[in-house]
Amino acid sequence: MTNEATGFGPIAAEYAALGLPVFQLEIQGKKAAVMKWQETATTDPAVALKLWEGETNRLFNIGVKMGGGIVAIDLDKPKADGEPDGEDSLMEYAAQHGGEIPPTWTFQTGRGGKQLLFRTDAPIGNFVGILPNVDVRGNGGYSMFPPSIHPNGNPYIWLESQNPSAMPDGPADLPAFLLELLTAKPDTGAPFELPDKIPSGERNSTLFKMASSLRAQAYTEPEILATLTAVNAGRCDPPLPDKELETICGSVGKYERGSGSKRVQKVQELEVQSARELQEEQLPPIKWVVVEMIPQGLALLASPPKYGKSWWVLDLCLSVSTGDRFMNHGTEKTECLYLALEDSKNRLQDRINRLTYHAPAPYGFRYAILSENLDNGLITQLEQYITKFPKTGLIVIDTLQKVKGEIKNRESAYSDDYRQMGQLKQFADQYSICILVVHHLKKGKGDGDVFERISGTNGIFGSVDTAIVMQKASRTEKETTLYITGRDVVADDMVIEFNPDLCRWECKGSVDEVEERRLALEYENDPVVQTVKKLLTDSETLTWSGTASELFKLCIEVTGKPPDKSPDSLGRKIKTTAKMLYLRDQILYYPPGKNGGAYGRKHTFQKWR
Repeated sequence: MTNEATGFGPIAAEYAALGLPVFQLEIQGKKAAVMKWQETATTDPAVALKLWEGETNRLFNIGVKMGGGIVAIDLDKPKADGEPDGEDSLMEYAAQHGGEIPPTWTFQTGRGGKQLLFRTDAPIGNFVGILPNVDVRGNGGYSMFPPSIHPNGNPYIWLESQNPSAMPDGPADLPAFLLELLTAKPDTGAPFELPDKIPSGERNSTLFKMASSLRAQAYTEPEILATLTAVNAGRCDPPLPDKELETICGSVGKYERGSGSKRVQKVQELEVQSARELQEEQLPPIKWVVVEMIPQGLALLASPPKYGKSWWVLDLCLSVSTGDRFMNHGTEKTECLYLALEDSKNRLQDRINRLTYHAPAPYGFRYAILSENLDNGLITQLEQYITKFPKTGLIVIDTLQKVKGEIKNRESAYSDDYRQMGQLKQFADQYSICILVVHHLKKGKGDGDVFERISGTNGIFGSVDTAIVMQKASRTEKETTLYITGRDVVADDMVIEFNPDLCRWECKGSVDEVEERRLALEYENDPVVQTVKKLLTDSETLTWSGTASELFKLCIEVTGKPPDKSPDSLGRKIKTTAKMLYLRDQILYYPPGKNGGAYGRKHTFQKWR
């Protein structure tokens, strides 16, 4: 087992092969770098390699989930003067109880302490200060393994003769005296007889029994500590350090007051950090499938039926697997899986040939037309697939309805949607990939937020990282608006149009860009604009003035078409066009004055010199 730290992926895979569930910790840190690390932890070497794949990911520290037969005893170095060394505390306790520490898997921590790994089937929990500077990591806890880097910059290192390579049969069994310590129950509250003198070698066990008795009699921790302090000073020879008394109180404090057997449920503290620490933390960058459009995580594409969603996602897969641009955005080349669950092989073959012009499709693009649903093994199928093809970065499921399972008894529709989508999101997060699910919109045009029209409950929309909706003003319209929103994307809706000759959706630009081009075209084709520009070009003074009736007739002469319904309505139209005349052609407009005014009832246009 190597201690090298050039890349942690192969080492994490070795641990996984030994049956140790591994997951990512922060780079040069102790905190989990992934949410739900208990579920992310894997014993699959191929999955472990993928988790640590990439220039940034390879530097993540290695976390190993404890429990399930393995427990870690953490022997820390003193953090302040007068504190005992964790290793000394353990050895003293072993000597007092006639036990010994057998050789076992052991590594040195970044602070110079040690972690000892033992094998046990007992349900060992997590303890802080079970002995002075001795902590325990069991069920629900984790340990940081070599060659991870401590926040102080020092690596964790296996001891030369006490590592998995040197001890291939695994760690030693947890010694009986430690098992008793970690599973001990306080006294039932029966009167405790305290000896007059407590010699060295009996101090810890005697005071622990006394503290347990007091706890069973409903004493608080401060009351127990005060009593122990007095007994320690008057009867222990020599007295124990105050730190050890605090440790004993902390141990019995894990039990409810007035109960001899019921432990207080241990609730893990919130993992908090300052905003300044977050600013300085080295985090991996967001992985994009389509840059600034579709990131890793769970994504959803929805539209009314028969809109061409399948053409869109098929083109997406082909573009991503070759690294070509898609919807005017760059892509990060990666392998893809397309679950075309509503297609036949014939239809899929025909569509791929049309999109590739019968050129060979990329090797990294694979498909399936049948799969299990989420209740009957889809996640297992995807795990098997990604183990076989670990370079996969995009999975498209077309459609969601084909993989949804049955709603469970007494489960609301919202809970059902959120639970089933949550399985896909958890899988995407665990493997740092994108899963894009194709879905439908509710019937009817609807008003307001287009994302509220996604079929099903808000549990579907609420569970995804990115949502994309295709919608037209009417089904006969050619232009379609592609609405995009998400946790990591900036909403930048775009206008797309299906090109039947190329069998491909084409991006016409953002909604704002397309609207700007539409207004510009309307402006240039406006009879009033064309006529006014010609009149000013022909004028030596670059000025023209006339009534609405005169301008109406001139528009027909210059453009061959009337500018509006009548001269009366033309006056109102001129007012709406005036701003664009100035912004685009620097033409000033002076409306008729009240009651005639200086210009009478004439409209005046002047080219800005």
